[in-house]
Formats: sequence, C-alpha cells, structure tokens
Amino acid sequence: MNLQSGISTVSTLLSEWYEVHQRALPWRQNPDPYKVWLSEIILQQTRVEQGLPYYQNILSRFPNVRSMADAPGSLTHTFLKIITKEASNLFFLSN
Repeated sequence: MNLQSGISTVSTLLSEWYEVHQRALPWRQNPDPYKVWLSEIILQQTRVEQGLPYYQNILSRFPNVRSMADAPGSLTHTFLKIITKEASNLFFLSN
C-alpha cells in the first residue's frame, strides 16, 4: 500500500465513522456562517456539553449578525460583555 492509498483508506474510514457517530449539533443542522463562527468561539476552550447552553442563550439574544450589530454599543464590546456576563469562566473551564 502506498502513501496515497493509505490516506484515502483512512479518510474513508473516518468519514464512515462520522456518519454513524456524529452528534446532532445546531450549527451542523443549519450551517449558517454566523452560527458556526459563534460555536467556534465558544468551543475553543470548552466542551460541547458546557458550551451549548451559552451558545443557545447568545443566539436567543442575537439570532444573527445584524441583531448583534444593532445592539447598543460596539459589536466587540457587546459580544464580550454578554460572554463575560453569561459565562465568566467559559474560556477557562478545564476540559
């Protein structure tokens, strides 16, 4: 077996495993770029089980980029304030 066929085999096996074992996560069911981006920020240092309630709470307040942009204050300030208020230890939770 050469390197290319080995890579192809591993890729196929991983794809098959994923199809069977993938979790139903909101950003996968609706791969809206904003929702994927939000999940990526939250899940950088947090397990899905811990981050999912924060993701849902933030989405209920800011369901899209426009709602976040229209929030009082600057976008960055508003977003960081919400994250800090809702999950002060979100980025520091041990995995």
